[in-house]
Order: sequence, then structure tokens, then C-alpha cells
Amino acid sequence: TDADMNQIVMGERRWRAHKMLEQPTILAIVREYTNEQMRELSLIENLQREGLTIMEEARSLVELVEIYQALQPVADKIGMSITFVTRRLALLQLPQEIQTMLDEGKILPTHADIILDIEGAENQLRAAEMAAKLNLTAVQLHGRMIRHMKPKEGNGNGSGGVVKFQ
Repeated sequence: TDADMNQIVMGERRWRAHKMLEQPTILAIVREYTNEQMRELSLIENLQREGLTIMEEARSLVELVEIYQALQPVADKIGMSITFVTRRLALLQLPQEIQTMLDEGKILPTHADIILDIEGAENQLRAAEMAAKLNLTAVQLHGRMIRHMKPKEGNGNGSGGVVKFQ
């Protein structure tokens, strides 16, 4: 019956390796969880998986934020700072082309941090393409932004954090 069925929430890769070795038994901890608890545990384990792309990480974090309705509990559960969680979530605001570039490793999260401060999707994409094409470090990209960009208009003091291409 369904009540007698178990579902792997964590450790599926270990279970598959054990199965490939044709071992008749495996050491396991069996617990009862609600569907919501299983979803949470699966997301947390997925975030700890090696080879996870930065955008997969960001999408998993969104789901955890939906569960907890706050950033601090998410940061606590994954053992990271709120700043880390916030930066990862901000990546989801970038145009899809830039998200793809991040997933493919054409640009790095440090590039994305700079690109997020650029006003307008078109300008963001130009900066990402420049970073990828010229193989710029984040420091070099930042330097090029300073030379080619000005503070956002309307901030009053001429020294805003958001910039746009001239």
C-alpha cells in the first residue's frame, strides 16, 4: 500500500551508487515528513549538491523563501549570510540571456554583481557580452563601467550606485 512506501528525500546519489554495487541493504534513517517538509529538505540538499549552477541555486533559494517567507531563516538553514541569499536572488532580475551566460560560465557572479547596478536590460546585456568577449575580470569590467558610464540622473548629488551607459 501507499502507506508502506518510502521516498528518498536526501541521499539519492548514495543510494544509486549502492544499488550499482548490487548491495542487498543500505544504512538509512527513516522518518515521517509532511509533503512541505520533504520539499524543504530536498531543496536544502539540492543547494548543497556539487555542480549546481548559480541560477539553479537562485531558483532553489526562491522556493525556500516561499516556504519561510523571510530571508534570515533561509540563510540559517543553508549556512550562508543574508547578503549571499540576497545576491543570489537578485540574479533572477537579470535578463534571461545573462542568466544563461552565468549558467554556462561565460561570466562570473562577480560580473553579475556589477551588471546588476546597470540601468536597463539592454545596457546590462552589453556589459555582460563585453565581459565575456574580452574575458574581463570583475575589476576590469568595473573599470570600464567607470570610464563609459555616469551616475543615474535624478539622485541629486551626482554619486548614485546605479549607473547607465552614456
